[in-house]
Amino acid sequence: MFKNKWIERLLWLVLIAALIYTAHNTLKTFVLMTFKVPTPSMEPTVMAGKHVLVNKMAYGRRYFDVPCYDSVRHGKISRGWAMSEPKRGDLMVFNQTCFLNWDTIAFDIMKYFVKRCVALPGDSFYIDSCRYKVVGCDEDLGLIDAQDMTERITRDTAYVHRVGIPYVTLPFWDSLGWNVRNFGPLYIPKKGDTIHFDEKNVRIYRKYIEYELGHKIIWDSLGFRNPDGSPISYHVMHQDYYFMCGDNAPNSLDSRFWGLVPDEFIVGKVILVY
Repeated sequence: MFKNKWIERLLWLVLIAALIYTAHNTLKTFVLMTFKVPTPSMEPTVMAGKHVLVNKMAYGRRYFDVPCYDSVRHGKISRGWAMSEPKRGDLMVFNQTCFLNWDTIAFDIMKYFVKRCVALPGDSFYIDSCRYKVVGCDEDLGLIDAQDMTERITRDTAYVHRVGIPYVTLPFWDSLGWNVRNFGPLYIPKKGDTIHFDEKNVRIYRKYIEYELGHKIIWDSLGFRNPDGSPISYHVMHQDYYFMCGDNAPNSLDSRFWGLVPDEFIVGKVILVY
């Protein structure tokens, strides 16, 4: 009798442990996820070494159509039901977009960034004396104190080059002359937008178009062509894009340098820093 009670209790403990384990993995897979932030790019909002808790259902949980994928190629990604729409000012975790070089986009399932969204699809984003702005929007974007610090330390371009502070920004084209002090306006594409090909648009949007097409665009004396030689003069964007910045503006490599973040790269919204 006594022995049977202990066996019964042990079975209940095993069942409870199994339920807790299953619930934990279900939450981690479908709802919540934690990440450690290794760099100071989001300070003082998120200090280096802190963790963030991410709601994966905030903008809709991602679904991959392949059971296995590597760091460069992946299948189609779709989203489920979303709790809310992305907003300017949201802290987001997303997959790293450029790990080979800044001229291409590659999906790295094992690498994640946390940044603040400062511009949404359809926005025209610009930087005026290091202050982040969106045309038609009066709200503060990002941390103003950090942006003002960027303005102070980049007044002396000789000092900037001597110390090695990142200064020139995408698309790294002298004719535009965009930098961390004055940038844009840059239109942030949304799904369904048509990008017509001219020198400026191709220099700005080329890597996003190539990512969506899955191949390179040939640009030579004959104009713009697909690899098979057929001419191409425009592209209809397949998805939304976002402009992400670190709160530590003087010490953050972000969308100013490596570019926009495709919607399918976004994991979710940060709901807790600990």
